[in-house]
Amino acid sequence: MHGVKRPRPGQKDPEDVARAKAAKERARIVDYTILREQLAHYRANKEYTNDALTITSRVLVINPEYPTGWAFRRRILQRELFQDKSQDQIQTLLEADLALTAKCLLKNPKEYAVWEHRKWVLKSMPDPGWEYELKMVQGLLERDARNYHGWDYRRYIVASLRSSTPPPNTKHKRPNTTLKSELAYTTNKISASFSNYSAWHYRSKLMEKILSEVESSEEREKMLDQEFDLVKQALYTDPDDQSAWIYHRWLTRGADVSIIKREVGVIQELLELEPESKWCLDSLVYYQKLLMSHMQDEQERSTLRNACVEHLKKLERVDGLRINRYKRLANEL
Repeated sequence: MHGVKRPRPGQKDPEDVARAKAAKERARIVDYTILREQLAHYRANKEYTNDALTITSRVLVINPEYPTGWAFRRRILQRELFQDKSQDQIQTLLEADLALTAKCLLKNPKEYAVWEHRKWVLKSMPDPGWEYELKMVQGLLERDARNYHGWDYRRYIVASLRSSTPPPNTKHKRPNTTLKSELAYTTNKISASFSNYSAWHYRSKLMEKILSEVESSEEREKMLDQEFDLVKQALYTDPDDQSAWIYHRWLTRGADVSIIKREVGVIQELLELEPESKWCLDSLVYYQKLLMSHMQDEQERSTLRNACVEHLKKLERVDGLRINRYKRLANEL
């Protein structure tokens, strides 16, 4: 027919390819529906057997986003683990589940149910391989540095290493992670991208623990100054990204007036370079309101209040979508 593009010799007709793909998908859905019904039958009848375990494997490989399947699988495994199994048998049984979750994470590395099941497996294992887990999640964060689940899992691994001791005759090398080595890891990730909110968030959790262990006030102040220098670089690099601003607010929690005043000065300098920066203006309002709460002199409070009102007026223009918020804040002053 005229106007119809013919496939080249040896090339499949696109319509045939589309029909074959649709038929394959229909068959997959039918197969999955049957498997789901079988799983529901085993679950309703409380049949915690190897056959039921196999069905959960087949269902979860097709659809990892099925929390009920993972929960039923844990119930089966718990029954299995308490049926006169040796430590080696339990280890082997659970290693198969690590392989299953790894396969599912390749399909969807951001599925809560899969990550939670993997944590449960490691918690139940006689001899977990923490070094492999750390390398695995490090590889995942290399591919997607902002994967919240990866960062959460890394925190879980480090916390587990800090709160546990290796079993006798362990077959696995134990990674030597410390709070400071993890802090260095976040520094590398943040340096690669100042907008990596997950790295900043993890850093705040690490700094909280590190600072709580520092006895010298001079050392503590030195560490905080280094953090302010790091976050200042991020703010000046991309003043429109919220990640560093949120970390900056975390750093100033409980800070004395002199530090807050210093940081207000830093933000005012940045505002001169970026006069339309929403986050500069918003942060000045936040910190100047904070300063007002520390001031007794009414003249100083009035000066700060007037500055806040001016910033909020400008925010109404710069960030019109939140105009009502800024009007409310101005009325509350």
